[in-house]
Amino acid sequence: MTRMDVTARDWAALDSWWESYVDPDRSVVVEETTLALDSRWLTDHWPELDSWWGSHVDPDRSALVDDDTIALDAGWLDGCWPELDSWWETYREARKEDVTELLAELDAADAAWLESPSPFDVDPLSVDWRSTQRSTGPIRVSREEDWSYGLAHLLRSADGILIDELFGDAYTGEPDIVETEAHLPGGEEPTRYEDILIAYPSGGISIEVKVGDTNLRKTLDTAALIERQHGGDWTHVLLVPEYQRSDLRETFGDELSEPDSGPPVVASDRSAGVQVRYWREVGAALRTLLQRDGDLPPHWVASAYVFCTLIDQRILGLVPRPAAERLSEAADIVRGDTSLSVGIGDIESEIEYLRATTEASQHE
Repeated sequence: MTRMDVTARDWAALDSWWESYVDPDRSVVVEETTLALDSRWLTDHWPELDSWWGSHVDPDRSALVDDDTIALDAGWLDGCWPELDSWWETYREARKEDVTELLAELDAADAAWLESPSPFDVDPLSVDWRSTQRSTGPIRVSREEDWSYGLAHLLRSADGILIDELFGDAYTGEPDIVETEAHLPGGEEPTRYEDILIAYPSGGISIEVKVGDTNLRKTLDTAALIERQHGGDWTHVLLVPEYQRSDLRETFGDELSEPDSGPPVVASDRSAGVQVRYWREVGAALRTLLQRDGDLPPHWVASAYVFCTLIDQRILGLVPRPAAERLSEAADIVRGDTSLSVGIGDIESEIEYLRATTEASQHE
């Protein structure tokens, strides 16, 4: 028997798995040979499959699937595919064209890294650090606290260059302190802990870090406590993945404004408004800095490259080169011998992201 030391927080990682186990209608058995469809890419297509799917679900065959994936057991569904042939053929050809375009963009990205002053000569997407066990890669990022610690390290180092890149001229130079899990006694109100607190003599920046957590409203309570307990002018930030836009709108309703330019803002009558910033912006800022500036401290550069790789693949869901190449080389994208994610995210968005960050680094 193998024993592992765990904490109470570790059990949260098992919640989605346990729900699938106790509720057999939530998922379908997945074996090594599977067809995996990314539900985020296929949002507009699932209604076409609903009636077909309802007639084929077997409640006795439950298993694990990733939160963002619907998996269909190809062996179990033999004989059912003719009902989907016309739809699937169109989808498959579109996917192949997208993958070919993505590989060309990854080639261009590699060339840009090679020509840049960065010590790295390939794009962070040159390796595959995606993993259902979240154990691939050199550091653990299985909890939101892990993401907070990694980001805080990069914000406090290299004379605050990442702060300047993300927040502009309002905050320049190295901050007095960058604190994680900053304790904010609430008195008669609940005590709060701010994920990242960046202090300057005249105020600072507070950052509430989210990676899937839907408890967003407490950000307003935290912002109010910070202004009550610390003087000066404060910028409050709620950092979330873009796939949580619907959570933002559902949580804040009319309090959330989304202007055509600039970040969305959540209004509060107890503090300055809370800016909504996306992890995509952090990844883009790191890529730009790494390709633009060849004089950054080497330890910061190494940490930033690793963290960027993790953001790109674990939060943004970008497709790494090895996965794209496997899809490109597959004779049949539907019935390959290994499990491949066919609807592998929004490839057009990934191409746009790669182009934008490369152009930003080359023109500054």
